[in-house]
Amino acid sequence: MAELEGEVGDLEVNAIIGFDGAIVGGLKVHPDGEHIVFPIGNKVAIQHWSTKRQYFLSGHTNVISAIDVSSSGKYIASGQINHIGFKAPVIIWDFYKRVMLSRHEIHKVRIEALKFSTDDRYVTSLGGRDCGNIVVWNVEAGALLSGTEASRGSKGEATCLCACNIRGECFISGGDGNLIVWGIDVVARSIAGFDVNMSKLKRVIYCMEMNERDEVCYCGTSTGDILKVRLNFHPNSEILLPVKPPIMQGCFTKMSSKPLPKGVVDLYGQGVRSLVLFKNGRLLVGAGDGTVDLVEEKKSSKVVHEPATGGFKLPSHPLLRVLKSTNVKSSVTSLQMFRENTILAGTSNCEIFMIDFSTFETDLVVTC
Repeated sequence: MAELEGEVGDLEVNAIIGFDGAIVGGLKVHPDGEHIVFPIGNKVAIQHWSTKRQYFLSGHTNVISAIDVSSSGKYIASGQINHIGFKAPVIIWDFYKRVMLSRHEIHKVRIEALKFSTDDRYVTSLGGRDCGNIVVWNVEAGALLSGTEASRGSKGEATCLCACNIRGECFISGGDGNLIVWGIDVVARSIAGFDVNMSKLKRVIYCMEMNERDEVCYCGTSTGDILKVRLNFHPNSEILLPVKPPIMQGCFTKMSSKPLPKGVVDLYGQGVRSLVLFKNGRLLVGAGDGTVDLVEEKKSSKVVHEPATGGFKLPSHPLLRVLKSTNVKSSVTSLQMFRENTILAGTSNCEIFMIDFSTFETDLVVTC
């Protein structure tokens, strides 16, 4: 058998046709408005939307499970799944140079969610069921800042993260009966959490969106309704921690277009999976049954509690007026605004749809 002469080089990937829609929030539109970023297998794909030219960031050893792009567009963070008993790495990339900046292997088995702070200084990572920890990483120093357990006592596991918009040292984690507002103490290298007062309401939170002034946070749930939470931050953005415990303001669902029996509300099928909050207060809602709605909250000075047939009060109130609606036929795992008048929707069927914001007409642009 003849031996190979000379050195054998590595084959570089030129292009990959496909999209991994199983990752919640896996489709990201870069702030430059020209590129989209998404994981596919163990690589991070950067694709120019107009030319379809692709670039790939390689460094993970297993399937990527979480990804985020910083507000400035300079950084990308990605985390992966690993085998039981092994650490799961998080990698910070330079978007423009296409190189790895730093990495850490603090979490076990799986990275559930990643989120950059609004000032790009920190990236928060959330471990999966086998880990259960939150880690704050200093991006500039390339070093660990702090870490702690994501849930407390009898509460379930946390599965999603949301960063504050004007407080770089604050973020929120949510999950199974779990909703906590966190503040980072840089000097003490620690993080402190404040539980949101949800009274007797029990919900599994899938996604979260915060308004631009850090006043309220909307949370999509597995039940198919949306929680509105008042965060109770001080008007002075330099004061990081809430002045009093954050509290749930309401639990809303959409107003039905047809009469419903007493004690019945119109919930989103298979839960609210994705949310986008606009500056005018309107919400873009992506559901597990493929529904994509543009809704606005009905202003009401008084919420009427309608008793259900069993004699108890309904926790969900139909206060979301549906303005526009469409359906993409499978669970909406990602929703992103692209340029001014287009919505990109990634689905669990590994498809990407373009939705015209004016007409809500859909166009399938990527499929496997």
